[in-house]
Amino acid sequence: MTAIKPKIVIYLGLLIVLSIATVVFFMWGADRVPISEITAADGDTILIGSQLIRLANIDAPELGQVAVDLNTKRYDIGEISHAKLKEVLSEYIDVLCVAVKSDDATDIKKDEYFATCDGRFNGQKEDIGKRMVLEGMATGMYGDSAQTYAAAQQQAQLLNSGVWGKYQTWHPYDYRKAMESARDNELFVELGVDTSAAKIKVIDGDSLELKAKKVRLAGVDAPELGQLGYVGSAFEDFMNSYDVGIKTRDALKNAIYSDHRYLFLECEIRQPKAAIVRDMDPGETTIATCYGLTPDSREDIAQWLVASGMAWSVAQQYRDSEDIARGLARNIWDRRANIRDLPWTYRKKYKENNERF
Repeated sequence: MTAIKPKIVIYLGLLIVLSIATVVFFMWGADRVPISEITAADGDTILIGSQLIRLANIDAPELGQVAVDLNTKRYDIGEISHAKLKEVLSEYIDVLCVAVKSDDATDIKKDEYFATCDGRFNGQKEDIGKRMVLEGMATGMYGDSAQTYAAAQQQAQLLNSGVWGKYQTWHPYDYRKAMESARDNELFVELGVDTSAAKIKVIDGDSLELKAKKVRLAGVDAPELGQLGYVGSAFEDFMNSYDVGIKTRDALKNAIYSDHRYLFLECEIRQPKAAIVRDMDPGETTIATCYGLTPDSREDIAQWLVASGMAWSVAQQYRDSEDIARGLARNIWDRRANIRDLPWTYRKKYKENNERF
């Protein structure tokens, strides 16, 4: 049997001692850590020295995650949650963390401990994770762990705190999954806090560009850019004319970038024969149904266009929406709009010959 060298025995002994010390610190909380040694990494993670500790049983919005309010203003809810955890920590004199296991921590980083932490102030102790849930700046995790702070979350909901009130967004887990789709799918785009930086371009009333890929909305036909309507009854009076195509394009821009509170835009490719799209331009290689994803719904953009009186239906699925728009005389169906041509008629008469009127 080979003898183990003394130096190796010493090194092994030191490693065992250090491992035990670490376990004792995190599992049993032998020492409370002064608040001066603790910083907030985000809304559910703190940093003690160089060690990241994920607060157990809660999930806070990610840095950069978008929230909207009823006025369609956009916020970085992750940074707001981060700021709240900084504020909460500033109230304590020290913190104690106890490591725990959780089957719900499927996306926890490998260098993080998963722990419950309490802060001490004025002789009292407070569960930091529970406090963040009460503030509406974190939610319970999915799965069994969600029950830990279920009562605190119900209280936050009743008080309309944080993400249950002014700030409306997705559960952080769902947002992370959507971000993965936005990275991997060329027809799935995040709008972000600053929508002007989104990889979406509105070309006209029924065409978009997503990540440099041109998409024609299936089942609808909107007025062309340059196609005119007239205010009043004087069809040939250009002083009373307006560009119906620009009006529709701008309405679609406003819907996507602000008015409809979209967090993401997702398009699903359709076959041309099913889309019933008339005389597509050669550059329009993708026909798709596109959905705007809001904090609480999924909206078919083409259906919204038809229902708003901004486009004609060329698919059976949108006929009912067109009937409603006609009955309410919305936009293109308003008798005062005086649109002389249908889009496909306009293209045949003018666009094919590079003419405009």
